[in-house]
Amino acid sequence: MYQKQYIEVLDFLKGYGMLTIVVFHLFQKMGLPDFWSKFINIGGAGVHTFIFISGFGLYLSYLKHPLRFVEYIKKRFFKVYIPYIITVSFIGIIGLLIPFDPYNTWEKYFSHVFLYKMFSETNIGTFGYHFWFISVIFELYLVFPLLVFLKKKIPGIGFLITGIIISIAWSLIVLVLNKAELRTWNSFFLQYVWEFMLGMYFAENIFSNGFLFWELKKSRLIILCIAGLVLKVFLSIKLGSAGELLNDIPSLIGYTSFGILLYTVHLKWLNKFLVFTGIISFALYLIHFAVKLLFIYGLEYFGYQYNILSLFVVLLICYAIAFYYDKGIKKFYDLIHY
Repeated sequence: MYQKQYIEVLDFLKGYGMLTIVVFHLFQKMGLPDFWSKFINIGGAGVHTFIFISGFGLYLSYLKHPLRFVEYIKKRFFKVYIPYIITVSFIGIIGLLIPFDPYNTWEKYFSHVFLYKMFSETNIGTFGYHFWFISVIFELYLVFPLLVFLKKKIPGIGFLITGIIISIAWSLIVLVLNKAELRTWNSFFLQYVWEFMLGMYFAENIFSNGFLFWELKKSRLIILCIAGLVLKVFLSIKLGSAGELLNDIPSLIGYTSFGILLYTVHLKWLNKFLVFTGIISFALYLIHFAVKLLFIYGLEYFGYQYNILSLFVVLLICYAIAFYYDKGIKKFYDLIHY
């Protein structure tokens, strides 16, 4: 039974996945050449790593300290929903003073507050298009107790196979219904549930058998990394939106394997930086898009263009804000929790 309380590689992989997502978003609207515009899309694969680590961490925590449903929902509510709504509210207030995103309205604001925006194509990307991912996280958190029940009924590899079948079936349904371009369909939680369940599967293995997935041989990680990323790019280029929908498995395998390889290199500065990023990852994700839009608004107001140098400035600002925001979130949670 694995009892170690802190697993550094989890924060490293969260930081790795989140940094690539944020940088991918910051590069958008920069007017890059076609090749580089497509290349930066690889950064979006950090979403898969983040979902996998979320399932792993949540289930490992459950195995160590099982919570009743009400306690579980309360904990998720204060840790995720409150900071999310505070962020959206700040964006709304700033938007009243500075029209950096004129499409945000009160109706769209309340679609976030009452969480129905995850089912509305016109609302899911409001107040920052990245907030679609928050919808996926909420959906996965809500079904987590059901997945725990399913895990007990279908032990071992059968649980993971069930998740893969569910996600592939959902992808095929989306394709058959010609909904592949719609975010409410192509990013519904069933599309990613297998990744979350994979994390749960590995969490059970480490808890019961001490299997550490990050200690795989480097030769295997290299093979998984190359095979996964090559297949991901191939599917995306050859099949377009259908390929994007069906490439989650190679994307997760290739991208996460590369992240683990980075960790095993043991570059102290890199490991510390990405672990730090993982610790503040949720706050960083919440605020980075609004910071970027505000910065671009300011640049255009004074007649400047958004470029590579601007990106690094925005990234530094995002880290500074996220650091203090994360501290505030944790103090608020401690105050409410205790």
